[in-house]
Amino acid sequence: MRQLQRRRGETGTTLVELAVASFLLAILLGLTHLALIEGVKKQKSLREDIALQQDALALLARISREASEGHSGTFWPDRSTNSILTMPGGAPVGFVFLSPRDGAGRIQLDPSNNRPVWQKRVCYYFEPANGKVYRAEDSLAAPSSTAPPRDDSKTTQWFKDNRPGDPLPGVVESFEVEVGDTLEQLKFNITLSTQQGPRKKELEFLTNATLTK
Repeated sequence: MRQLQRRRGETGTTLVELAVASFLLAILLGLTHLALIEGVKKQKSLREDIALQQDALALLARISREASEGHSGTFWPDRSTNSILTMPGGAPVGFVFLSPRDGAGRIQLDPSNNRPVWQKRVCYYFEPANGKVYRAEDSLAAPSSTAPPRDDSKTTQWFKDNRPGDPLPGVVESFEVEVGDTLEQLKFNITLSTQQGPRKKELEFLTNATLTK
């Protein structure tokens, strides 16, 4: 009789309690799995955003640096203050200017007067079909500290057709160049994109440069 009473007083897990515990554990694991997947997606999206910003910084830094070294009087096409540049004849959007950098990327100065020695014409142009901004160059026959006259035959279309263009990093959706309050001030408005799964993310970037007179 005493043994029977002890067994009745003992506690244990019933099948119902075990089923409820299993159900709650399954819910907890499911929520953990969803949180893990969402965390991986956010991490991937963050990496893509960082890569996009790095591409934009590399592109804008190069364009603004070289443009600020360019000779204002040799800039193509024509500019008017507070207006967006337009390309005559349907040429690719872009611009051309003289650069004092040699083939090794070093700025050359005339030791007699410390003025830039102009080495080549540099062209940046945008190809929407490829989503790329290209850089091309054409060396001057005779580098000189006296800038040669602007050559209106060396347009963005001429560079595209006659000189190999190196694509700059990033997928570019739009590329605009606007003149500031003076003819020497340039504003660059560039939109880059990245494909994140089924959706495309676009970011707009702005920078500016001041041409050398």
